[in-house]
Amino acid sequence: MYTKHKNQSGVKPGYFKYRFEVRWNGVRYRKMTVCRASAAPALFKEYEDQVYSGITKHYQVFEIVDKYLDHLNKRVEVKDLSDAFYTNAVQRLGDAKKFFGNVPLNNISRPEIEDWILYLQSKGYKNGSVNGYITIIRMFFNYCIDRDLFQGNNPAARQALDDDSIRQIELSESDILEILQMTKCRPTLHTCCMLALFSGMRRGEIFQLCWSDIDFNNNIIRLRAETTKTKTAREIPLAEELKSHLLEVKLKSRSVRVISDFSYLKKISRIWHDHRYKLSCCKVNGLDLRFHDLRHVFGQRLLTKGVDILEIQQWLGHSSVKMTQKRYVNVQRRSNFKQINVLNFSKDGQYLVNDESIAQ
Repeated sequence: MYTKHKNQSGVKPGYFKYRFEVRWNGVRYRKMTVCRASAAPALFKEYEDQVYSGITKHYQVFEIVDKYLDHLNKRVEVKDLSDAFYTNAVQRLGDAKKFFGNVPLNNISRPEIEDWILYLQSKGYKNGSVNGYITIIRMFFNYCIDRDLFQGNNPAARQALDDDSIRQIELSESDILEILQMTKCRPTLHTCCMLALFSGMRRGEIFQLCWSDIDFNNNIIRLRAETTKTKTAREIPLAEELKSHLLEVKLKSRSVRVISDFSYLKKISRIWHDHRYKLSCCKVNGLDLRFHDLRHVFGQRLLTKGVDILEIQQWLGHSSVKMTQKRYVNVQRRSNFKQINVLNFSKDGQYLVNDESIAQ
């Protein structure tokens, strides 16, 4: 059978995205096709005949992994993916190839993925790291399914583990002031830290931020969908201290971007590492303080100041409030401690009854 796909975005007028599905010998074969409505029946019949005649090609894992990495590399070239993502994909898919061997792609099913997850855990990988591997392999199989290279459901779907690797990094107000003071000798690093600490923006979002994205009159930072990790536009209120700093930077800037040197994106982790050792808070709970931690400090500070967690979720760009709660659950609990005072009957040692004070 064939059906119109629910998501028709990106399809030019007069064409439609179709899902072709054929069952043969207990196996489900499917592919996605974009064509005119009038051509769909004939194209489906052609695909059905291919399946029934057994000429649907079976590919080897190595063959398709290499093609997929070429595909990712092209996405990096057009700025649709980051270099870091591509590097991680190369390493993780390389590990997967060693585990599975050069077997036919369609020989990999859900049990094989489960065995692979157990293997990663046996090597000491934490759940958060394992989930990174699962994400890459799931994207790989989605690529194969969309191109009719793999028959059946994605074997890596719904395989995520409970993430036990949430970093608990909390900084005091004096720690934050120390960071801002320490980075003043490196203006670009200082601006990056200001944006992370006062807007919670991710590193990639910071380096793609343009002056036109900042509404200084209404105190709003508007992030475009194409610059965010989730590909969803969002707005962040512009804090007064950050606004003052950015206005000073803008006076000296000749670039359309706030951070004029885009190559700084690749260098910032190293530059941060070189300066971090000067901080008294260079390690927190035994963990090295990373630049990305500053984004989470932003969320923590908002929680302790009583900002609603739904607002924090939207400003941080988390896909769900559940993710925000998971990351800041300990901070949220402590920030609510002060609410115990709603039980108090007294003020300054005096019980209050009908606005009359009765001494203890």
